[in-house]
Amino acid sequence: MKKYLLFTLLVTISFLTACKKKNEKPVILVSPSELIQYGNPGDVIDWNISVTSEIKLARLLIKVQPANSFEQVYKDSLLYTKNFSWKLQYQIPQSQAGKLVYFNFTVIDEDGNEAVALKEVQVGDELLTETSGLQFFTRSNLSNNAFDLEALVQSSATNDSTIRDIQEYALDTTLQAPTSYWFSPAAGKFVKANSYDYGNATLLTAKNLFIGSIQKDVTDSLVAGDIYITKLGSTSVDKYAVIKIISINDSPGNNFDNYTFNVKK
Repeated sequence: MKKYLLFTLLVTISFLTACKKKNEKPVILVSPSELIQYGNPGDVIDWNISVTSEIKLARLLIKVQPANSFEQVYKDSLLYTKNFSWKLQYQIPQSQAGKLVYFNFTVIDEDGNEAVALKEVQVGDELLTETSGLQFFTRSNLSNNAFDLEALVQSSATNDSTIRDIQEYALDTTLQAPTSYWFSPAAGKFVKANSYDYGNATLLTAKNLFIGSIQKDVTDSLVAGDIYITKLGSTSVDKYAVIKIISINDSPGNNFDNYTFNVKK
């Protein structure tokens, strides 16, 4: 009788131990171990993800949520193993400049048990880079009479509108001098910002000033020293450029009249 009871006890303990192991949650570790990392737009943040589980894993889910924005699923992958390792490389988009971004790493096993790791990235501002001495001609020149701010090269009115971020605007096509007005066939907008700190231009300050100002389809009459912020049109997403007018050149005749300017972007 005692042997039977001892046997029953051992079987019960083994069963409970097995059940306990089966019901244990998976373990997820994300390194570096620090909660928060820091980076600027364009930087790549590296995380090493390591998961262990007593039973087979089913799913890895990574969600990203910039502060004051909606949460979005960044990665949703099926898993078929008990152990899993993966390196995540996350490139910070320009749209997250100046924001605190939350990351939720969730792993789920085939019984529905979950393990969660949380991380944060504080995104700084981005100092814009200047390109100087840029130029394009007025409408009287049959080529190079528009400009592609994305590629920072001259374009032409005969090109696709998506590569004509700026072009001379003229109501009176008989004028023999530069009109000193610009528009954007690529659907860009303009904000005049002569008080803007061009010398220390950053992505976030340019973006915030643009969003908080009246945006125009056509510039005011341009003069040397004017500063304009523009959001690039149909070939870009959430990209901004700061333009400083250097000179408006009325050459003899009209074929070589041109605009000279610097750009920070």
